[in-house]
Amino acid sequence: MGCTVLTSSAEQLFYTVYFIIHIPLTIFIDSTICFPPMTETLNSMIEWHIAANNDFLLLEKPSWFYWMVILELIFQLPAFFYFIKNMTVFNQGNNDSTKEVKAQKLTKRKTVARLLKLYGLNASLTSLFCIWVIYQRGYYPATGLPLNSMDKFKLIAYYTPTFLIPLRLCML
Repeated sequence: MGCTVLTSSAEQLFYTVYFIIHIPLTIFIDSTICFPPMTETLNSMIEWHIAANNDFLLLEKPSWFYWMVILELIFQLPAFFYFIKNMTVFNQGNNDSTKEVKAQKLTKRKTVARLLKLYGLNASLTSLFCIWVIYQRGYYPATGLPLNSMDKFKLIAYYTPTFLIPLRLCML
């Protein structure tokens, strides 16, 4: 039985682009939960995002969020490079001359698939927790008053892709 995950070249391309885009987002945006922004321009962009989207989590920087971002920086960021490099392992043919070469390719596919699942689990659960916190106690950063339903929905919608896209990888 072979490893048939991500056999669609469109899906492989989608996740490759997703990981490429996620690298600067992790370095320049997510890392500001743990470290001060690298430039004043970046700081202004983050302040704009907080004001425009009422992202109290990015303002508040709760300790649980800090540790989730630390995991992202230590585990996920290096994994993005690994996934970009190895995404094509799923479309390499099995018409190799020896059983040994076939076995090596299958082992590689299984390894990449397991790591994608682990990343998907970590990233989707992190985002799901953020969504739950927004739903439970979302507030306006400027006033501390509870978010109305529409603004809560808007902020949840902002976090939803970072839940759904990695969640797909859990199903490999």
